[in-house]
Amino acid sequence: MELGKQYHNPEDIRKQNMDLRRYGIATFLLLFMAYTCSGQKYSFGSCPTTLRSVITPAALLLTNIQGVWKEYARSKGTQQHSWRCATYTITQITANIQYSLSIGGRKKVTNSALRVAGTIDIGGSTGGTATAATFLTFNLNDNALLTNKIRAFNYYIIGLDAADPTVLALYACQNVGLGKLESAILLVMSGATDANIVAGLQALAQNGFPSNSLYFQYQADCLVI
Repeated sequence: MELGKQYHNPEDIRKQNMDLRRYGIATFLLLFMAYTCSGQKYSFGSCPTTLRSVITPAALLLTNIQGVWKEYARSKGTQQHSWRCATYTITQITANIQYSLSIGGRKKVTNSALRVAGTIDIGGSTGGTATAATFLTFNLNDNALLTNKIRAFNYYIIGLDAADPTVLALYACQNVGLGKLESAILLVMSGATDANIVAGLQALAQNGFPSNSLYFQYQADCLVI
């Protein structure tokens, strides 16, 4: 009976509930910090339910996304802050379905090489598989946070300059608990004009990433691809 009294003691139950809440809050904070370090922004609310890649110009071919892109700007994050001169090499490996992805760069302080490999999958096609996709899934090995673990980000094409683009504005959003995790990248290919780049930045701003929320890591010595 004494044990039963201890188990049903209101004060003991209150302490147990407080411990569980503390554990839940601590777990949430750890996850929040991990995602923030990977360049994602957490805020309360939900991701857009109608989000899809832009489908104009309608003649955009998925084969035209191939090539070498430089990371002109991206959402802020501790992990990416150590990178500079990042380039994305995209090569189609399965027709209209998958690309190989290689991201290379240099450390700011030591100038030593950095490289991450992965793939890009075409997700949720909204039309002909050769010409449209709802999103691009970037699958990357995030060694900085989850060694040997693949992390997937569904990036939507929210801005581009032509059917054979030189600018890609990409936005990702994921619902997590009571809020959402967002990230953004502006990729630029050789030949992009200042007007094209400004339009890409405006597309990011319209999706919650104004210029003052971005890192601009491409210095003058990085501009030659």
